[in-house]
Amino acid sequence: MRGYQQAQGGREGCARQPLPADCPICFEEIVEGKGVDFCRVCGHNVHCDCQQRWASAGKSDTCPWLWCK
Repeated sequence: MRGYQQAQGGREGCARQPLPADCPICFEEIVEGKGVDFCRVCGHNVHCDCQQRWASAGKSDTCPWLWCK
């Protein structure tokens, strides 16, 4: 899998994207502080509570940013 991700642009272990940013789930602004997480593959930020709702919808193994799988 690591080789595949590197062939796709080396997105594994990508650096966190800068804040503020928009949450891909609720579309509200994300600011630095508690309750913020980010995808370890693409680096995009998400609210922790939004990520929990995303996971409870049965999508726990996918990133809300659809191009990051």
